[in-house]
Amino acid sequence: MAPRTDKPLFSARGLAGHGLTEKDAPVLQKLLERCHDYFEIVEGRRPKANAALRELRNVPPGVPLKHLLPIGLYAANGALGGIILALRHYRRENQWYLSLQLQELKWRGRGVGTDIYLAFEAWVKTEGADSILLSVVDVNQPAVRFWERVGFGFPRCYPAQAFGRKRHVLIEYEKTLEGAEGFTPRPSPSYF
Repeated sequence: MAPRTDKPLFSARGLAGHGLTEKDAPVLQKLLERCHDYFEIVEGRRPKANAALRELRNVPPGVPLKHLLPIGLYAANGALGGIILALRHYRRENQWYLSLQLQELKWRGRGVGTDIYLAFEAWVKTEGADSILLSVVDVNQPAVRFWERVGFGFPRCYPAQAFGRKRHVLIEYEKTLEGAEGFTPRPSPSYF
C-alpha cells in the first residue's frame, strides 16, 4: 500500500484522517472484516459482503448524502487502520453526528481511540460544529464508558430496535463543543 499524498483532515498517534469515497470500498471492506468483533456485538454476525458500500451510502431519511463524511484512518505506510463516519448538519445546522469510530485491534486499548477522537473533535470545531451526537447500543459497555470518558453526556434512551439479528436499546449521547462559534451551555438533560 502506498501512503496517502493528500493532506489529512487531522492526525493523531500514527493515524491520519483522509476522506473516503466509494472507490475506497474494497479496502474499507477488508477493514470491516478485520473488525468483525464490533459487528458480532451489534448485529450478531460478521459484516456482510456489501458492508463497506452500505456504510459509505448510509444516511438517515431526509439527510442529504452530501452531509455524510466517511474518514479513513491511515497509518504512515498507507494501511487503513480505522474509520470515522460522520454526518454534518444532522438535526440542525452545525450539529454533527458521529455514527461510527472504529479501529482495528492493534490500535485499541492504548489511548489511540481517545487521541483520534479528540483530533476529530478539534477539526470539526474548525468546520463550524458546535455539538456532536452519537449513539451506542446498550450492550456495548466499553463504548459507553469510552464516550462518557471523553465528555459525552445528556443520554437519551430509545426503545429496543433491530440491528441485524439482535435487538438493542439505543443510548444517544451529546457533547456541546466549548469554544465553537455560537457555543451556548446545554440545559439540564432530559431522560426518556
